[in-house]
Amino acid sequence: MKDLKSFCVYDVPDVNLHNTGKILKNLRIKNNLSVRDLQEFFRFEYPNAIYDWEKGLKLPNMSNLIALSTLYEVSIDDILLSNEQDFYFYIDLSYEIIAKIVYCFCAYNVV
Repeated sequence: MKDLKSFCVYDVPDVNLHNTGKILKNLRIKNNLSVRDLQEFFRFEYPNAIYDWEKGLKLPNMSNLIALSTLYEVSIDDILLSNEQDFYFYIDLSYEIIAKIVYCFCAYNVV
C-alpha cells in the first residue's frame, strides 16, 4: 500500500468519459463488431447503453467493463485510461497550475 502522507488522489490519472468512449468505439471497430453484436452479447433489449458509452455520455458498470476487457482481450486500464503520455501531460499541467497558484499567493503575501 502506498503511504497516504506522500500520495493523494491527484497523483493518479483521471478517467475521461470522452476518451473512454473513443477507446470503446475503436475497440469495437478493430474487432469487427457492430453495435448490434454488442447488444446481443450483453443481451440488451436496446442498444442505447452502448451508444452512450461510445459517445462518452456514460461509463459501463463494473460487470460490463470486465466483460468488455475479456471480450477485447485488453485490461480495464486500457479501456478507462487514455495513454500514459496523456497521464504525464495531466500531471505536468497540474504542477504548472500549482506553481502559478503558489506564485500568486507569494506575490500577494497571502501565505
